[in-house]
Amino acid sequence: MERKETVTLIIFIIATTLLSTAQSIVTTGLAGIMADFHVSSTTAQWVYSSFLLVLGVMIPTSAFIARRFNIRTIIVSCLGLFLVGSILAYIAPTIEVLIFARVIQAVGSGILLPITQIVLLKIIPVEKWQVYMGLFGFIIGIAPALAPTVGGVIIDSVGWREIFLLFAVITFVLMVISAIGVKLEFETS
Repeated sequence: MERKETVTLIIFIIATTLLSTAQSIVTTGLAGIMADFHVSSTTAQWVYSSFLLVLGVMIPTSAFIARRFNIRTIIVSCLGLFLVGSILAYIAPTIEVLIFARVIQAVGSGILLPITQIVLLKIIPVEKWQVYMGLFGFIIGIAPALAPTVGGVIIDSVGWREIFLLFAVITFVLMVISAIGVKLEFETS
């Protein structure tokens, strides 16, 4: 692999890990969200459920998006959506705003996850696909599984809103790195 391919792959895997973590990290904070917004558990559950619903809707659109836009535009845009959603979630004055923020996060996440697979398949030689796709599957499988534990530690220490502040900071840094570091482009139609 060339240097620009390696850098692009590393950036995409880090971004995918971060966005995969967002799926379930808030589940441990639902009790705090219920208390802060004075809502029932059913309503608070939408903070988690809306993310998964939108994620499932956005994944099929990624093939269309991958054919129309270059890789740098896609990753920066997806991270930008995730950043806006994270900031909005951090300052959310109502449960409705928090749910809307999670929807925005999920749009970016739902596009980027399958695009990362496309990047992997374009960069990695055919004979190594199994290893890298297995690694990618492990990452997107383990990140949501570990996220509630990490979220629980953060929530117990500083509160549920700080999860979104942490996401915003990391995403902003990753956006800047992506804008500078992703130099690999694929053919668009």
